[in-house]
Amino acid sequence: MLIGGAGICLVGLLDDMYDIRPGYKFLAQIAVAAFTVYFGGGIEYTTVWGFSLQLGGFSFPVTVFWIVLIINAVNLIDGLDGLAGGVCALESFALFVTAIVMGS
Repeated sequence: MLIGGAGICLVGLLDDMYDIRPGYKFLAQIAVAAFTVYFGGGIEYTTVWGFSLQLGGFSFPVTVFWIVLIINAVNLIDGLDGLAGGVCALESFALFVTAIVMGS
């Protein structure tokens, strides 16, 4: 996860410095997300309304799609100073509390 986070941070930094074309940036995001999922960062199952849904073979593409979706969602809300950082900090805190409650 740390290497994937550093990789996507590098993609963002290079985009800010050299204004990478959107297609190349999107491919780089997919590559970093695929790398992260390949080395154990995948979503194996989810729970929807109390029912557990096993993803099985769809785990890899669903997780890559989800990671790229979240990366671009945060990128879109980065219009005001501190907005993306504040939203990410609040979400990180919420995930921290959820992990503690669930015993992870």
